[in-house]
Amino acid sequence: MDSLLEMTRITKESLREDPLRSVIKQSIHRVIKQCIDCVKDLEDRSWNHLLKLLRSLTTDIPYNKPFKVPQEVRTIERYTDWWTQLIIFSWKYSESLESELESELESELESELESELESEMESETESELENGELEPWKFKNSGLTGRQKQELRSLLDILTADEIIDSKLDKQILIFSNSLIQHPMYEEPYPLILYFCGTLGWDLHQACWKEPSNHTPLLAGIQFCMRILTLQTALPLSTRRKYKYNPNNTPKHLLGKLHSQWLVKNEGTVFSELHDQLNYGVRVNLGYKSRDQIRYSHDNKICYFANGVIEIQRWKNMLSDLMGRAEEFLSRRLLFSPHDTLDPIDPYIFVDLETNKEFGYSFVYQIPDYRNKARAVIIEACTQSSDFSQYMCMKERVLDFTAEGKHRYNKDAEEFRGLLLLIIILTCGLTGRGTEMLSMRVENQQDTRRNVYIQDGQAVLITWYHKSQAIMDQCKVSLPSD
Repeated sequence: MDSLLEMTRITKESLREDPLRSVIKQSIHRVIKQCIDCVKDLEDRSWNHLLKLLRSLTTDIPYNKPFKVPQEVRTIERYTDWWTQLIIFSWKYSESLESELESELESELESELESELESEMESETESELENGELEPWKFKNSGLTGRQKQELRSLLDILTADEIIDSKLDKQILIFSNSLIQHPMYEEPYPLILYFCGTLGWDLHQACWKEPSNHTPLLAGIQFCMRILTLQTALPLSTRRKYKYNPNNTPKHLLGKLHSQWLVKNEGTVFSELHDQLNYGVRVNLGYKSRDQIRYSHDNKICYFANGVIEIQRWKNMLSDLMGRAEEFLSRRLLFSPHDTLDPIDPYIFVDLETNKEFGYSFVYQIPDYRNKARAVIIEACTQSSDFSQYMCMKERVLDFTAEGKHRYNKDAEEFRGLLLLIIILTCGLTGRGTEMLSMRVENQQDTRRNVYIQDGQAVLITWYHKSQAIMDQCKVSLPSD
């Protein structure tokens, strides 16, 4: 376990900031950004068949959907940081191997003692493997190949030069990254990418293995970087802009050559091994039951949530007070009513047409000329309010809002929407992400449908979950439980 702990510490240390690490980090961010631009350029050219090939896991058989770049900026940053860790880990791990080699050369052991230790270790390894007690990378000879050592040495020469040229550094980062990707499983030593992912699977602080849900994103991120780095190598963005068609050397041939060799499954490659580990982690995670975060007392009066305690009755009182506050805010501040409550309405008069996709349509369209009617009601209430002079004035015999009144009313409307959003989150079942909750619409748009519907006298909110659509090109709908 000592070697595993040592390598885990090296991995954690790769996150530390110093001038040299900062230069490497900036360079890798530039390289990954250029690779992403490389993907977007294929989309702009409508070369989707190449993106389908890039996403495929088999030779010369494109996937049915093109490779996509995640839409979340934080996801790209996280993937880039992992690849940065890998490069720095390779550098520091190489240094540790060299220091270990020097210390081994200084001490000479007798041949008889070596043979005894080897035979003893072999017997212990066999017994521990049968019991599942030994980590695979503890006895695997991991390290750098001759090509990787040479490319790493060239990279360090650039970093230690008097003047660091960004273009030269970025090019060498790409070359060294490809040497790590293009490491056959049949070639000794054990691939450093797999060793790196293995060490990150160990939680140094908790002294235990990470849960599958916490480790599979790393494997997916490393695979993403391997794909786009290979694409940039096969079809550099700089040369692609000057591309002239050659039937004997098409972009598909150039990409397919590297793809079929290094980015397919069931082959002796690092990518294939990572893909198997990712699939295994996903299968295990499907049957994994997380720890319950919510528990109730025997009388159902107290809820234990994570590390907090909630009294159910006080929670209900809070929701009631919040809805009362929102109703009072709407009545007095936006509708200029002298009362704290709104007049009751009959919601069953609305017969919503969920299938109507017409631009601008909403259930309120069932009220003829509803916009002008709503404006007339508000203006009439404002003229009878004591705050009339703060909002409106007469301009050339025309009643109009003052600039200060517009600002004040818009500010109140924004505050009310904040209260309404909070009520929706707390009372309408499972909430969506911030992106979905902050983009809900009452009316149909040109590219999206509305999120608010009326069904059987109740308002129904439907949030469209676009993360899956961005990654898998499939759309999922999240419906509130109540």
